[in-house]
Amino acid sequence: MKVLIPLLVPLFLYGCFGSDDNASTSLSGTVADGYIENATVCFDENGNLTCDDSEPTTTTAADGTYSITASGSVEGLAVIAIVGPDSKDADDGGLTMSEAGKEGFNFMAPAENPEVVSPLSTLVQFEIISNPDFSLDEAQGAVKETLGIDNDDLNLLEYDFVAAAETGDSFATNIKNVTEVLSSALGDVTKNMNSDSAIADLKAGGDAGMKAFQTGIMDMIKETVIPATVAGGAVTGTVDDLKKQLVVFENEKKLLE
Repeated sequence: MKVLIPLLVPLFLYGCFGSDDNASTSLSGTVADGYIENATVCFDENGNLTCDDSEPTTTTAADGTYSITASGSVEGLAVIAIVGPDSKDADDGGLTMSEAGKEGFNFMAPAENPEVVSPLSTLVQFEIISNPDFSLDEAQGAVKETLGIDNDDLNLLEYDFVAAAETGDSFATNIKNVTEVLSSALGDVTKNMNSDSAIADLKAGGDAGMKAFQTGIMDMIKETVIPATVAGGAVTGTVDDLKKQLVVFENEKKLLE
Protein backbone atom coordinates (compact mmCIF):
# COMPACT_ATOMS: atom_id res chain seq x y z
CA MET A 1 0.00 0.00 0.00
CA LYS A 2 2.86 2.36 0.75
CA VAL A 3 4.01 1.89 -2.83
CA LEU A 4 0.64 2.88 -4.30
CA ILE A 5 0.12 6.12 -2.36
CA PRO A 6 2.68 8.23 -4.32
CA LEU A 7 0.94 7.16 -7.54
CA LEU A 8 -2.60 7.76 -6.36
CA VAL A 9 -2.01 11.24 -4.92
CA PRO A 10 -0.98 12.88 -8.23
CA LEU A 11 -3.97 11.27 -9.98
CA PHE A 12 -6.32 12.55 -7.27
CA LEU A 13 -4.89 16.06 -7.47
CA TYR A 14 -5.16 16.09 -11.26
CA GLY A 15 -8.81 15.11 -10.97
CA CYS A 16 -9.40 18.06 -8.65
CA PHE A 17 -7.25 20.72 -10.23
CA GLY A 18 -6.54 19.59 -13.80
CA SER A 19 -8.02 21.29 -16.87
CA ASP A 20 -11.74 20.83 -17.42
CA ASP A 21 -12.80 20.88 -21.06
CA ASN A 22 -16.45 20.99 -19.93
CA ALA A 23 -16.11 24.12 -17.79
CA SER A 24 -18.91 26.66 -18.30
CA THR A 25 -18.29 30.21 -19.49
CA SER A 26 -20.84 33.00 -19.20
CA LEU A 27 -21.02 35.11 -22.37
CA SER A 28 -22.92 38.38 -22.29
CA GLY A 29 -23.03 41.68 -24.09
CA THR A 30 -25.03 43.86 -26.47
CA VAL A 31 -25.94 43.52 -30.16
CA ALA A 32 -25.79 46.88 -31.89
CA ASP A 33 -25.53 49.12 -34.86
CA GLY A 34 -28.47 50.72 -33.13
CA TYR A 35 -29.39 48.48 -30.18
CA ILE A 36 -31.10 45.43 -31.70
CA GLU A 37 -34.02 43.68 -30.03
CA ASN A 38 -35.13 40.10 -30.73
CA ALA A 39 -31.94 39.02 -32.47
CA THR A 40 -31.01 35.36 -32.09
CA VAL A 41 -27.65 34.99 -30.35
CA CYS A 42 -25.71 31.75 -29.98
CA PHE A 43 -22.31 30.37 -29.09
CA ASP A 44 -21.04 28.83 -32.33
CA GLU A 45 -19.64 25.57 -30.92
CA ASN A 46 -18.82 23.96 -34.27
CA GLY A 47 -17.43 27.04 -36.01
CA ASN A 48 -19.80 27.03 -38.99
CA LEU A 49 -20.72 30.70 -38.42
CA THR A 50 -24.44 30.13 -37.92
CA CYS A 51 -26.72 29.08 -35.06
CA ASP A 52 -27.59 25.37 -34.89
CA ASP A 53 -30.41 23.89 -32.81
CA SER A 54 -27.98 22.15 -30.45
CA GLU A 55 -26.01 25.29 -29.58
CA PRO A 56 -26.60 27.59 -26.56
CA THR A 57 -29.01 30.21 -27.86
CA THR A 58 -31.03 33.19 -26.63
CA THR A 59 -32.72 36.34 -27.96
CA THR A 60 -31.78 39.92 -27.22
CA ALA A 61 -33.78 42.20 -24.94
CA ALA A 62 -35.18 45.60 -25.96
CA ASP A 63 -31.82 47.23 -25.18
CA GLY A 64 -29.92 44.69 -27.29
CA THR A 65 -28.47 42.79 -24.35
CA TYR A 66 -28.02 39.02 -24.20
CA SER A 67 -26.53 36.36 -21.95
CA ILE A 68 -25.74 32.71 -22.71
CA THR A 69 -23.62 29.98 -21.13
CA ALA A 70 -21.05 28.08 -23.17
CA SER A 71 -19.55 24.71 -22.29
CA GLY A 72 -15.89 23.99 -22.97
CA SER A 73 -13.25 26.29 -24.40
CA VAL A 74 -14.37 29.41 -26.29
CA GLU A 75 -10.92 30.15 -27.70
CA GLY A 76 -10.99 30.78 -31.44
CA LEU A 77 -14.78 30.47 -31.63
CA ALA A 78 -17.48 33.09 -32.10
CA VAL A 79 -20.74 34.44 -30.76
CA ILE A 80 -23.20 34.79 -33.65
CA ALA A 81 -26.11 37.26 -33.78
CA ILE A 82 -28.79 36.63 -36.41
CA VAL A 83 -30.83 39.74 -37.11
CA GLY A 84 -34.00 38.55 -38.82
CA PRO A 85 -37.23 40.07 -40.19
CA ASP A 86 -38.82 40.22 -36.71
CA SER A 87 -35.81 41.85 -35.04
CA LYS A 88 -35.99 45.55 -34.18
CA ASP A 89 -33.25 48.14 -34.59
CA ALA A 90 -33.75 50.95 -32.04
CA ASP A 91 -33.04 53.45 -34.82
CA ASP A 92 -36.28 52.44 -36.55
CA GLY A 93 -38.75 53.68 -33.95
CA GLY A 94 -40.20 50.33 -32.93
CA LEU A 95 -40.54 48.86 -36.42
CA THR A 96 -39.34 45.35 -37.18
CA MET A 97 -36.64 44.91 -39.80
CA SER A 98 -39.31 43.77 -42.25
CA GLU A 99 -41.57 46.75 -41.52
CA ALA A 100 -38.61 49.12 -41.94
CA GLY A 101 -37.80 47.58 -45.33
CA LYS A 102 -34.46 46.22 -44.16
CA GLU A 103 -32.83 42.92 -45.02
CA GLY A 104 -31.59 40.56 -42.30
CA PHE A 105 -27.94 39.85 -41.64
CA ASN A 106 -25.55 38.13 -39.26
CA PHE A 107 -23.02 39.68 -36.89
CA MET A 108 -20.26 37.80 -35.12
CA ALA A 109 -17.74 38.50 -32.36
CA PRO A 110 -14.85 36.59 -30.78
CA ALA A 111 -16.34 34.53 -27.94
CA GLU A 112 -13.33 35.51 -25.83
CA ASN A 113 -14.50 39.15 -25.93
CA PRO A 114 -18.18 39.37 -26.98
CA GLU A 115 -19.21 42.54 -25.13
CA VAL A 116 -20.46 44.47 -28.21
CA VAL A 117 -21.54 42.31 -31.15
CA SER A 118 -21.59 44.69 -34.10
CA PRO A 119 -20.23 45.28 -37.60
CA LEU A 120 -16.90 46.18 -35.95
CA SER A 121 -16.69 42.91 -34.02
CA THR A 122 -17.74 41.10 -37.20
CA LEU A 123 -14.75 42.55 -39.05
CA VAL A 124 -12.47 41.57 -36.17
CA GLN A 125 -13.73 37.97 -36.15
CA PHE A 126 -13.34 37.81 -39.93
CA GLU A 127 -9.68 38.80 -39.54
CA ILE A 128 -9.24 35.96 -37.04
CA ILE A 129 -10.85 33.50 -39.45
CA SER A 130 -8.69 34.75 -42.32
CA ASN A 131 -5.52 34.84 -40.19
CA PRO A 132 -5.73 32.01 -37.61
CA ASP A 133 -2.44 33.03 -35.98
CA PHE A 134 -3.72 36.53 -35.18
CA SER A 135 -4.32 37.50 -31.56
CA LEU A 136 -7.37 39.62 -30.72
CA ASP A 137 -5.13 42.69 -30.58
CA GLU A 138 -3.62 41.94 -33.99
CA ALA A 139 -7.06 41.38 -35.52
CA GLN A 140 -8.30 44.67 -34.07
CA GLY A 141 -5.19 46.41 -35.37
CA ALA A 142 -5.91 45.16 -38.89
CA VAL A 143 -9.51 46.43 -38.73
CA LYS A 144 -8.41 49.80 -37.37
CA GLU A 145 -5.92 50.15 -40.21
CA THR A 146 -8.60 49.24 -42.76
CA LEU A 147 -11.05 51.79 -41.32
CA GLY A 148 -8.44 54.48 -40.70
CA ILE A 149 -8.96 54.48 -36.93
CA ASP A 150 -5.87 55.96 -35.27
CA ASN A 151 -6.47 55.00 -31.64
CA ASP A 152 -4.37 52.19 -30.20
CA ASP A 153 -6.27 52.22 -26.90
CA LEU A 154 -9.74 51.77 -28.42
CA ASN A 155 -11.15 48.26 -27.92
CA LEU A 156 -13.48 47.68 -30.87
CA LEU A 157 -15.01 44.68 -29.09
CA GLU A 158 -16.11 46.72 -26.07
CA TYR A 159 -16.73 50.16 -27.60
CA ASP A 160 -20.40 51.15 -27.24
CA PHE A 161 -20.47 53.62 -30.12
CA VAL A 162 -24.27 53.91 -29.83
CA ALA A 163 -24.13 55.31 -26.30
CA ALA A 164 -21.14 57.50 -27.17
CA ALA A 165 -22.90 58.89 -30.26
CA GLU A 166 -25.92 59.82 -28.14
CA THR A 167 -23.67 62.19 -26.17
CA GLY A 168 -22.79 64.06 -29.37
CA ASP A 169 -19.31 62.57 -29.69
CA SER A 170 -18.32 63.19 -33.33
CA PHE A 171 -15.98 60.21 -33.61
CA ALA A 172 -18.63 57.84 -32.27
CA THR A 173 -21.21 59.38 -34.63
CA ASN A 174 -18.94 58.71 -37.62
CA ILE A 175 -18.37 55.13 -36.47
CA LYS A 176 -22.11 54.58 -35.96
CA ASN A 177 -22.80 55.93 -39.45
CA VAL A 178 -20.33 53.46 -40.93
CA THR A 179 -21.76 50.55 -38.94
CA GLU A 180 -25.24 51.37 -40.26
CA VAL A 181 -23.95 51.27 -43.82
CA LEU A 182 -22.08 48.03 -43.15
CA SER A 183 -25.23 46.47 -41.68
CA SER A 184 -27.29 47.55 -44.68
CA ALA A 185 -24.66 46.16 -47.03
CA LEU A 186 -24.51 42.90 -45.07
CA GLY A 187 -28.26 42.54 -45.57
CA ASP A 188 -28.12 43.30 -49.29
CA VAL A 189 -25.15 41.01 -49.96
CA THR A 190 -26.74 38.20 -47.93
CA LYS A 191 -30.02 38.55 -49.86
CA ASN A 192 -28.25 38.54 -53.24
CA MET A 193 -26.10 35.54 -52.36
CA ASN A 194 -29.09 33.64 -50.98
CA SER A 195 -30.86 34.01 -54.34
CA ASP A 196 -27.95 32.38 -56.21
CA SER A 197 -28.50 28.67 -56.92
CA ALA A 198 -24.77 27.98 -56.70
CA ILE A 199 -24.76 29.48 -53.21
CA ALA A 200 -27.66 27.23 -52.22
CA ASP A 201 -25.54 24.23 -53.21
CA LEU A 202 -22.64 25.64 -51.19
CA LYS A 203 -24.78 26.11 -48.06
CA ALA A 204 -26.08 22.56 -48.44
CA GLY A 205 -22.50 21.34 -48.09
CA GLY A 206 -22.66 21.04 -44.31
CA ASP A 207 -20.67 23.08 -41.80
CA ALA A 208 -17.82 23.79 -44.23
CA GLY A 209 -20.25 25.06 -46.87
CA MET A 210 -22.08 27.32 -44.42
CA LYS A 211 -18.77 28.75 -43.20
CA ALA A 212 -17.69 29.38 -46.81
CA PHE A 213 -21.00 31.18 -47.44
CA GLN A 214 -20.56 33.51 -44.45
CA THR A 215 -16.90 34.25 -45.19
CA GLY A 216 -17.87 34.94 -48.81
CA ILE A 217 -20.23 37.64 -47.59
CA MET A 218 -17.42 39.24 -45.59
CA ASP A 219 -15.08 39.08 -48.59
CA MET A 220 -17.63 41.11 -50.55
CA ILE A 221 -17.95 43.63 -47.71
CA LYS A 222 -14.19 44.15 -47.50
CA GLU A 223 -13.76 44.35 -51.26
CA THR A 224 -16.66 46.67 -52.06
CA VAL A 225 -18.22 48.40 -49.06
CA ILE A 226 -15.26 49.40 -46.93
CA PRO A 227 -13.29 51.10 -49.73
CA ALA A 228 -16.39 53.16 -50.45
CA THR A 229 -16.93 54.22 -46.83
CA VAL A 230 -13.36 55.09 -45.91
CA ALA A 231 -12.33 58.42 -47.39
CA GLY A 232 -8.88 59.93 -46.95
CA GLY A 233 -7.87 57.29 -44.40
CA ALA A 234 -10.79 57.92 -42.04
CA VAL A 235 -14.45 57.05 -41.65
CA THR A 236 -16.49 60.19 -42.31
CA GLY A 237 -19.88 61.40 -43.45
CA THR A 238 -23.56 60.88 -42.74
CA VAL A 239 -25.28 57.58 -43.50
CA ASP A 240 -26.80 59.05 -46.69
CA ASP A 241 -23.38 60.40 -47.76
CA LEU A 242 -21.77 57.01 -47.20
CA LYS A 243 -24.49 55.19 -49.12
CA LYS A 244 -24.01 57.60 -52.05
CA GLN A 245 -20.27 56.90 -51.95
CA LEU A 246 -21.03 53.18 -52.07
CA VAL A 247 -23.29 53.56 -55.14
CA VAL A 248 -20.63 55.59 -56.95
CA PHE A 249 -17.94 53.06 -56.05
CA GLU A 250 -20.04 50.10 -57.25
CA ASN A 251 -20.88 51.86 -60.54
CA GLU A 252 -17.20 52.67 -61.17
CA LYS A 253 -16.28 49.08 -60.43
CA LYS A 254 -18.85 47.79 -62.97
CA LEU A 255 -17.36 50.07 -65.65
CA LEU A 256 -13.95 48.52 -65.04
CA GLU A 257 -15.18 44.92 -65.23
